[in-house]
Amino acid sequence: MKLVVNALATRPGGALTVLLGVLRAWQRAALDWQITVLASVPQTLEALRASGLSCRIEPLLVGAGSLRRTWWQSRRLGAWLRQARADALLTNNHWLPRIGCPQVVHHHNLWQFLTPDLGVPPRRRFGENWRNARARDALTRAAANVFVSHFLRRQAERFVPESAPRNSVIPNALDDEVVDRALELPTTRASRPWLVSVQSANPHKDHSTLLRAFARVTALEPSADWRLRIAGTAGRASWQPVEALARELGVAERIEWCGFSHAARLRELIGESLCLVSTSRLESSGLTLLEALGEGCVPVASRIPAFEEYAGPAAVLVPPQDVDAFAQAIVTLWRDPARRAELVERGRQQLAGYRWSDWAPRLVAIIEHAPGGGG
Repeated sequence: MKLVVNALATRPGGALTVLLGVLRAWQRAALDWQITVLASVPQTLEALRASGLSCRIEPLLVGAGSLRRTWWQSRRLGAWLRQARADALLTNNHWLPRIGCPQVVHHHNLWQFLTPDLGVPPRRRFGENWRNARARDALTRAAANVFVSHFLRRQAERFVPESAPRNSVIPNALDDEVVDRALELPTTRASRPWLVSVQSANPHKDHSTLLRAFARVTALEPSADWRLRIAGTAGRASWQPVEALARELGVAERIEWCGFSHAARLRELIGESLCLVSTSRLESSGLTLLEALGEGCVPVASRIPAFEEYAGPAAVLVPPQDVDAFAQAIVTLWRDPARRAELVERGRQQLAGYRWSDWAPRLVAIIEHAPGGGG
């Protein structure tokens, strides 16, 4: 099997973390495939090369903008695949025309099926609209569709019910080493009143609730030296309004803006924190919550379907946008170490179902049995 993985648009973040996890699991399983990964984002190429993976890494359109990448994928990728004699293409989020070999589409998000406006600036709307249309095409034209949650699959099948027989769920997972290490961590440990949030500045992340809950926490437990560390890039939006709200609420000096954080730094931030706080109103998976569980850190998050699916009883889930509920949940974890230890133990049990060594072989089976002709 000659598999090509289309990671041309993949940037450091969740999608790259998932890709590296799958490739590492396949390598450890001694998968007898020839795998080529196409990448154009310099930071992604750097991460792939530094990973030590044995697959071939093919730099294409390095540093190109999204419009050029979009044009090339829809007009030239098929010819490239034919020349490479590819047996199948694994690509993210959207079906591509003129490919000629089976396409397995790995859907990390279908947000545009759910909300008409996620704050996309005008300059990016053409690319977003193109990807939205290609995501819908995947439901009817891809050889197979793989979704990162049952929630996401259900949403897709609301639009194209007849796609159901070709749809599967492979949840985002963690490396076995991360899960095994989590089993060795103590359930009780000294903890500082530090919070961490891993998310972009995009509107659906709901930073208003995050900052207002944090301000409420500092008022409920004023003797503690509360700190909030926010890790993530701005995304489609800007951090300026969030920073302005922090100043308005009087908590700006307690916040550290960490920006994009590499995996090792992210694990450090999470591991040092009392809890991970996610106020997002819409997510397709709960990878960040899993990463928190892997560091013995309790998630306090919105009760939304993807978070319920991933973290379940190991997280404290509260109604979205409920400032008081978020604040009270955080303060309770601070005041009640026994409750925190109980949730850490539940996290260990939850992680047992999210090992890449269990899920990556299922993705192999989907690709192997995908019906022919994706172009």
